[in-house]
Amino acid sequence: MRPWVGESLTLAVFRIKKNIKIVDCQAGAENWGERLFDENPTVEKLDKYVWNDISKSFSRPVNREDQESAYLPTQILAEAFKAEGFDGLAYRSGLERGTNVVLFNVHVAELIRGLQSVYTLKKVRYDFEAIPNYSIYRKKKDGTHLYLTEIQTESP
Repeated sequence: MRPWVGESLTLAVFRIKKNIKIVDCQAGAENWGERLFDENPTVEKLDKYVWNDISKSFSRPVNREDQESAYLPTQILAEAFKAEGFDGLAYRSGLERGTNVVLFNVHVAELIRGLQSVYTLKKVRYDFEAIPNYSIYRKKKDGTHLYLTEIQTESP
């Protein structure tokens, strides 16, 4: 979820009622320098790149203002997975560490426990870290450099 400040949400725990088949779109971490400059990647590396791109496509947020067509590529993939007999798919969270799971049929899961509270998002916090060799620096009076390697900010 990507709630905005002031939006409410609830939390619940579900149990899967039967064995299910999930397409795991996550292929693991990749080295961008290697990916960009490898002139002859192996078939295994190409597969990894494609699955990571698919995972990123599913995790990309679509805003309320976006056209419905923004969903089409991932909808087509999800329908293809479903047609092949899969019960759902998993992809890396685009917001934080973790995995998102989508079930094509909600009846394969049952509610175990729903929390008795509704939560309202009070604020959002962002932590940024500079990419090595691309950080901003400022020259101090003594001639040394002070590097800006992290930025932290949060909503009001």
